[in-house]
Order: sequence, then C-alpha cells, then structure tokens
Amino acid sequence: MLTSLEQEKIKLKFENACNKCETIKNEILEVLKDCNEDESFCLKYLYAYMPLTDMADYSPQLFLKFVRHSLKVRNLMPWGKSISNIDFLNYVLQYRINNENIEYFCEIFFDELYPKIKDLSMYDAIIEVNYWAFSKATYKATDNRTASPLTVVRNAYGRCGEESTFLVAALRSVCLPSRQCYAPRWAHCDDNHAWVEVLADGKWHFLGACEPEIRLNTGWFRLPASKAPLIHNRVFCDTVGNEIITKQTDMVTEINVLHHYAKTKEIKVKIVDKDNNPLKNINVGFEVVNYCEFFPIATLVTDDNGEVTFVTGLGDLFVFVYNDESYIYKKIDVNEVKNLTLTFDSIKEETESFELEMTPAKGGVDEEEKLTEEQEKEQSRRNEDALNIRRKFESTFYNEETAKKYSLKFDCMQEDIEKIMPLARGNYKEIEKFLEDETTKDILEYKVLLLKALREKDLSDITYTILMENIEESIKYKDKYEKEIFVENLLNPRVWNENITLYKKDIPNILSDDIKNEITNNPLEVAKFVESNITQYGISEYTNLTTSPVGALKSKLVNKVSKAIVTVAILRSLGIAAKMDKADGKVVYYNNGEWVHIYKEPKKDVKKGMLVLKKGDDTTYEYYKNYTLGKLENGHYTTLDLDNISWEDDKVEYNVEVGNYRIVLANRRPDETNMVKVLFVKVLENKTSEIELHLPQIKHTGKEIDIEDRTIFDTDDNKTTLLQALNNKKGIVAWLHVGMEPTEHLLNEIRESSDKYNDENVNTILILRDIKDLSDPTLTRTLKVVPNLNIFIEKDGYNIDKIYNDLDITDKKLPLAIVFNNNEKVIYGCAGYNVGIGEMLLKTLNS
Repeated sequence: MLTSLEQEKIKLKFENACNKCETIKNEILEVLKDCNEDESFCLKYLYAYMPLTDMADYSPQLFLKFVRHSLKVRNLMPWGKSISNIDFLNYVLQYRINNENIEYFCEIFFDELYPKIKDLSMYDAIIEVNYWAFSKATYKATDNRTASPLTVVRNAYGRCGEESTFLVAALRSVCLPSRQCYAPRWAHCDDNHAWVEVLADGKWHFLGACEPEIRLNTGWFRLPASKAPLIHNRVFCDTVGNEIITKQTDMVTEINVLHHYAKTKEIKVKIVDKDNNPLKNINVGFEVVNYCEFFPIATLVTDDNGEVTFVTGLGDLFVFVYNDESYIYKKIDVNEVKNLTLTFDSIKEETESFELEMTPAKGGVDEEEKLTEEQEKEQSRRNEDALNIRRKFESTFYNEETAKKYSLKFDCMQEDIEKIMPLARGNYKEIEKFLEDETTKDILEYKVLLLKALREKDLSDITYTILMENIEESIKYKDKYEKEIFVENLLNPRVWNENITLYKKDIPNILSDDIKNEITNNPLEVAKFVESNITQYGISEYTNLTTSPVGALKSKLVNKVSKAIVTVAILRSLGIAAKMDKADGKVVYYNNGEWVHIYKEPKKDVKKGMLVLKKGDDTTYEYYKNYTLGKLENGHYTTLDLDNISWEDDKVEYNVEVGNYRIVLANRRPDETNMVKVLFVKVLENKTSEIELHLPQIKHTGKEIDIEDRTIFDTDDNKTTLLQALNNKKGIVAWLHVGMEPTEHLLNEIRESSDKYNDENVNTILILRDIKDLSDPTLTRTLKVVPNLNIFIEKDGYNIDKIYNDLDITDKKLPLAIVFNNNEKVIYGCAGYNVGIGEMLLKTLNS
C-alpha cells in the first residue's frame, strides 16, 4: 500500500508499539496469524500509531474487524480505487475520530447506508449520508465526555463534537474519506466548534454534521470560520501528504486547514537573547482572548534558529513567549506582521496593569448561489422526512406521562424514577432491566440513588451489566459510611470524565490477597502498589484519552489522569470511599470525616493568602464571562477554575497560594472586538490583597436604522404588526430557525439568563416560520423557564432580506436578532452563530 521505505517504517513502529505493551503483544501477534497481506499491513498500521490507551482497552479482534470492513468497502464502492493509499489509511481505515469510546459501528451504519448510496457519485453520496445522519441525531449541548457514534444514535442528539464524530464514522463506513475539523477557540466570540471535511474526487469539501443541505461547502459556520485564527484536524499518523502542519509528534499530526475557510498568512517569530543570539526550545504561544482568558490556540517550540512559523487568520494575536522561569509577550495585528523578532528579556513578575483591544479577523464569505424554487422544495422535503424519522424514534422514549406511569410500578422512589427515565433516551431498556431486577428488589432505594449519582449522559449509554456489578459488589459496604459519601464515592462507578467500564469484580481478582489486605488495612498502601506496578508515561499520547482501570492493571501503562482513575477504582473495589478532588484532580480517600491525600508529594509548606476582588462599578461579575484569575507558574499563567465561588456583598474572596496572579477582564463590543484589561496582584502569606475591578466600557455607536413594519400573527392566529407588538418600547426581536445549532445557542443563552429576560422591562419577541415550530424541544424548555418571551409567526416565509442589507450583514443566516430603541429604530443586529449573543442583546438594549 505504501513505498517499501514507508512500509519498513510502519513495521518498525509496530514493533516498538508492541514492545511498549508487552502484556498484550502475544495477543496481537496471534491475531495477525489469521490475516492476509493487506489485513496484516493495515492492522500493523493502526497499532503503529495507536494511543496506548486503546492498546490497553480494546482487543486486536476489534481492530481486525475495522480493518476487514474498510478493505471490503474499498473494493465494493465504485470510488474505492480512486482514493490514494495514504488517504485510505488515515481517513477510512482509522477507527478513532476524537476521544470517543470505541465501538464497532461499521456494519450497522453500512447496512443502512449502502442501499441508499450504491448508485450515487461520491458528491451525492456524501449529501445522502448527512441526511441519514440528520434522521438519527440533531444538536443539543451536553457535557464534555464525547459520546460514541452509537450513543449519539441512541440519544438522537449530540453536541457539535459528537455530531461530527458520528458523521465521520458513518462516512468512513461506506469508504468516504473524512475527518473532523474544529476551531479550538474562536476569536470573535466565546466558544469553539467542530464540523466535517470529506474527500470527493480528489478535493476536500466541508459540511455541517447532521445539518444537511443539498450541496456541499455550505453551512451556517462559513462566516465564523472565515474569522478564525486556526482550524485544524488531528491525524493519528506522521505521514499526511501535502498539508500545512501546525505541530507533529511521532504519533499525531495537527493539520492546519484554515486556508479552506479564511484568508491566511504565515508569520515567523524569532526569539533572541539580549546579544541577538537565537534561543532554542523556547515556548511561543499564539493566544486569543476567549472566555475571558488568554487561550493558546497553538504553542510551538523554537528550533535551532530560535524560530517558529504559524499560519493564521488576519486578526489580532497575543504572542506569549516563555520558558520555565520567565516570559515576554506582544500583541500583534497579523495584517501588519510577517516576521517578528522578540528579545527574551525575561519578565518574572509584573505590577503595572494595561489595556488592549483584541480584534478578530474581519472575515467574509462570498454570497451563496441561491437555491432554485425546486431545490428549496427538495431540501425542505428531505429535511422534513429526516425529521419525521427521528421524531418517530424519539416517540418511543419515555416522556413525563409515560415515566410517571412507569414509576407507579415501584413502592418507593417514584418521583426520582419519574425524572430518571426520560433522561435515559434510547437506553431506557437497560435502566428498566436494572430497576426491575428481582434479585436486588430489596435495595431499590440504592439502585435509584446509584442512577441519580450518574451524569445525564451516563444514563444514555450505561449498561445493565455495569449497573448490576456496582450494586452487587458495593452494597455490602453501605453501612460503613454516611449514605451520601457511600453513594457518591464508592457505589458510583464514575471517577472523572472517563468512559465507565466494568472493574469492581475484576480488580479484586487481579490483586493478590496480600495486596488487598494491605490496602484494606491502610489505604495509603495503594500508592505504593500503583507506583511499583504501573508506569506513567507522558509523551506521544492523545492527552484527552484515559485507560480503563482494568486496562491499566493489565497493560501496566497509564497517563497522569488514568493513574488517578485506577487508584480510585482500586480503593472503591475494596470498599474504600475515594474520589479525585474536583479542584486539583488529586486522589483522596475518606477517613473519619476527612479526605486524605493518597499520593504524598515531597513535603512543602503550602503558604496561602487571601485575594479579595471588589466591584468598582455596577457590573454583574461572572467568572469566565467577564473575568478570570490566573496564577504564574513555570513561566506562564494558568487560569484557575473558580466559577463555583460566588460573589457576596459586591466582593468575592479567594483563599489561594502565595504568588503572582493575573486578572483578565473582558467586554466584547457588538463589532466583536474584545476590550481587555489586565491587572496584576501579588498574594503574600497570611495577608489580604484587595483589588477593585472596573470592566472596560463600551460606547454605543449611535447608529440608528429604520425598518419596514411587517404583518405577524400571535399563537392564537390574531393578526398584528411588529411595531404594534413592540408597543413603543425598546425591545429585542429574533427570527428563528428552530432545531439548528445557531438558534439552539441563542435559546440556551436566553434560558441561562432567564432572570434578566423575565424582567418586565425586557421586551423580547421571537418570530417563527410556522406554528408547528412551537413543538421544538429547546424552544419548549426555554418558554417554560422564560414565560416573558412573546411568540409570533411570520407566515409565508421570512421577508428579512432588506434588514440584512440595511445592517450590512452579508452572511444571511438565522437566527437574525435585532435591538430596537424607544423610537422604533434598530440600533444593533447580528445573524447566525454568535455565542454570547444572549448577553450582547441585553447589553445593547440597556446601553
């Protein structure tokens, strides 16, 4: 499949991989005996670049199934032979897409898709697969554990990272080379996004996952992507063809695909000492202000010439240069810089505050060719057909009524069961089987408490077998601890953000009786056991992956997080309540009312002081929304996770370690420029440091626009006009496209700010295309929480082209949101995807 030289490299990398994981080497070699030449090479290719977590957790037989399916569909699909070998290996054969749990989805997806696409061109097949994906799932915000493709189907929803993982899985199952690409952070708003690129007839195309349109290279994210500082894709390989590479290890390559979406520029940064000598191995971070922190979209290391190169968009960047002891920085406008030389004159601490403006790339996209009337009808029909298929599937899930009826089967915990069952989505049969299990009916209370301890997403993919293991293996310890401690930290299988697996039966069988006795008598002995028997590695790994507890004990290899997870799992399996501390991720166990650290670090006197932040204006300060706090460590600032500490009496108090801190305040203007203020403060031992916050102020531009009035109808079909509905009051008006991610974001943000949107002085009008849109789940949830919202229908389609034009909005996407003043003039408008728009609309309304 590759040149003899490349094949030899794969052979050597495969052997190295096997040698790293001696405990499963023989199992891999045994499976290879049943492989033909192509199967053998493909399997070795996967193992050559495989994360150690996957080697430990999944069997060679599973990977062989992926190999055989990929080779089969390459021979079967008419375009299979036209795909280059390297694209086949990286974008069809590769089983891993993101940091999802690996399940064998190929044949399930193939069996549904092949009849639909077998006679189509590659281009049309891609579109067909995306319509199929939309019939299976749509967007919904979820937690940060990435659900597997089969879980997304079971849930009928996923966040963008899950939708795109699912779509790539589906495309690869029918030999359509594809990859997930994403913006790690936007520069123009506080968020990120992921979508899909797919190769057709030798050219990469893009599409929104589970957001089908009848042609490719379109989607609501086109304009945001044109403003991005970086869009990239991770490939599990070090051979990627003719691509722009941001960074590369011997296992993973980060490909920069920003030029597919935006105007780009390569900039070169050179770091020298005071004598102008180049400095090697200096970290150069390219940062944007996102969620009120300086976030490194890429951190590169200088070469022998003291240089790094980076391809980025045409906006502002904050270049932060550091080693373990000190740093320097400079804000740049990429439009004006190509080569930048910085003298590393070593800042070690700062006291002087400063302000700056961070302006994103202007962006811009060509206006899309309008669909013909026939194409629009076809697109609407196909969307409606897909939507009906998904809704039919979702109708089999529990709802409030059926969950209430089901809960009556049980003698206790009825209210909790009623709440749990709808959250299980398409996984409800596993939950039913667990609740109805006769052998454990006398401990129903603890079964329900176990389900309540899990996260919402866990309920949608956990199995009966895992639930039963945890209740059967742990219930004997229920009287050893207070109920809450027992349920959360011993009965509960979840430790961190890992995929939940079986371990409570296996671990006691793996450990010797002597080890079990030692740990049971003194839980601190678990540290000695783990340190002696499991090796922690830190290189050549995809850092977002974790090894299961059993996989860790068998492979004897873990990363830092997996080491903590297996430690907690061992303790819980032996009846000892333990957890990873949410604040710092360190392992602690419960002993006589106290949490005791397992891994004793070299003794150091942790000195602390108090940092008090006070309001200096009438701003409502919210962590990550308009300020953050970072500590100077190892030459750079690390943002502290403090959003769980509340303000009281116009101040907030942080008990922190002594040291140097940086406070970042940010206030984004309607034109997307971030107004940033940076403050520095030193915290001394047993002293209180106080600092007053003043958010950077934004002035209204004063621009006012007239718009034509229009006929709208309320939900009782009463006719009125938009200006009559506003009733001479200032207000917010938004035209929605329910079910699509940009509208979902807006509705979610309105719900999150329900107290503000329910204020009688905030007049908000949401306009729909059809009365049927009221059944949209996200809109329904929002209206329950924000009854102050006014709903109207604009029949016969939205007539809003002139509003876009008057507001100079070139990318005519929905939602379109505008703000009226008291004089019936529009003072602000935006369209499409704008995270933070819920707050921005309120800010403009009250300006």
